[in-house]
Parts: sequence; structure tokens; C-alpha cells
Amino acid sequence: MGFPREVLLYPGCLVAYRFPEYEKSAVFVLGRLGVSAAPLKEAVCCGSYLRGAGIGEDRLAAYNLALAAREGKPLVTLCGGCYNAFARVKARLAEDGAYRREINAFLAPLGLGCGGGEAAEHIVPFLAGEAAAVRNAVARPVPWRVGVVHPCSAFRPRRLFGEEAPARLKAWRGLCELCGAAPLSYETEYECCGAGLYESAPEVGAALGKRRFNELRVAGADCLVTSCGNCQLFLDRQRRRYDQGPPLPGVFITQLLALAMGADDEDLGVGHPKVKRMVRQWRENATAAENA
Repeated sequence: MGFPREVLLYPGCLVAYRFPEYEKSAVFVLGRLGVSAAPLKEAVCCGSYLRGAGIGEDRLAAYNLALAAREGKPLVTLCGGCYNAFARVKARLAEDGAYRREINAFLAPLGLGCGGGEAAEHIVPFLAGEAAAVRNAVARPVPWRVGVVHPCSAFRPRRLFGEEAPARLKAWRGLCELCGAAPLSYETEYECCGAGLYESAPEVGAALGKRRFNELRVAGADCLVTSCGNCQLFLDRQRRRYDQGPPLPGVFITQLLALAMGADDEDLGVGHPKVKRMVRQWRENATAAENA
């Protein structure tokens, strides 16, 4: 089927303000695949941080979906929480007529509307859906040993994703393998990173983070691979506050893909000293192998 020629990129508040390298590397990767990524004009917060507040937070997600529908282009998110907010609202719009009428009554004065059929996807399953194109775009494999951090919200709860959940999970490892990286198996791979629990039960959230670091260090990981701003921020803080072992930094999955597709340092936006050293060493080894 192939990728669409144009998408609307929705980084989410956290990525936009704290991790511009995620968005920048995503734009590079999409460009390498022939996909033009434009920002969603007039976008607002997805509402995921307000979930359960009972103040009409679903309207925020519906508003963003309606904006994308008006543009007639698929919406691609970089955050697990944002994607989950869109998926939940889309599912309810499609199933609940009263809810759909309520949402559209709110949107109508803005000249907008939505019904649940709007195209929205997290960037990892979006890219993994065209694995052959991604593989063909890889110029130099990156043979790092990586610990994949799966964003819970991109495939949970099961009632939302149903039979798709197991297949969605394969997308994260699959993209890493297409880059030439080796995803490691570890016990907490499919568990929450801890961010979702930290506010209500900080000792539990911290324990999950520390356990993940310990397992991956034993497994010999070079770095973590993340695809959610919440996971990245939480694990980065856990590493600095509580983890006493050698540095085990996080790399966004689009940075890994961009590196394999020939991005320069500016396109990558790598900040951690260890990752910079890894990139430099990888470039030197790849150049030496090509010249041998």
C-alpha cells in the first residue's frame, strides 16, 4: 500500500518542550521515506494529563482529531499517552451515539466535527507497517545492543486494542532490528516504565525503573530505546537520582532510525556524552569497514 505522501505530526506537549530531538529525528526519518511531515495547525494538548478530571478533557483529543480530519491527512503521534487519548476518544465516538452527539455539539461552533473514523497512529506502528520501505532506507546498520522500552499507552488496555495488541508490540523490536540493532530480552521489557505509578506510589515507580536498569546492565545493553516522552523523562530522572551503575542512556527510536538512514549529528540531536561516543565509534568502525 505504501506510506501516505503527507502526514500531520503531533509531538505532544512534553516532546515539543523537552525533547525536540525526538521530533527533529522523526521528521528526518519520514523525509527519508518520502513522507512530508507538517505540524497540526492550531493543535492543543491531547488531554491525557487531565484524564479522569471530569472537566470535558475528551474534547481536547476530539478537537485535535477534527483538525486533522479537516486537513484530510493522517495524524502521527510521537507520544504513547497522546496516542492513547486519541484511540480512546475515537473508539467511544464510533460506539456511543450520545457521546458522539455531545462531542460534535461542542465542535460544531468551530466548524469542526468527527465520528471516530479519523486516521491517527503512533509513529512506531506507522513505520513498521511498511517494513520493506524502512529496510531499503537503511544505509548503515547500527549494531548496538538495545533495551526496548515499550510505551504502555500505545498498546494497552487490551479492550481498546483487542487482538491487535500482540502484533503492535512486535513493531518496536522489529524497527530496531531493521536498523541492525539487537533488542535484548529482559524480564521487565513489557512492564510499565514506572512513570504512570510514580505520582501515586513513588516507591513502586522508582523500583520499576531501577529494576529495568539492573536487568539491562546484566544483559549487556548499550542503551535504552524509547518512543515516548514520558518514558524518556522518567527513566532519565531515575538514572540520575537512583541508579548507581555505569551510564545507560535513552535514545529515541527515531534517532536510531535516523542514524541508520544517514543522518548527521545535527539531525540526530544526541545530547548524552555516552551516546555521542557510541555514535562517533560507530561512524569510525563503519568507515573503516567500507574502506577495508
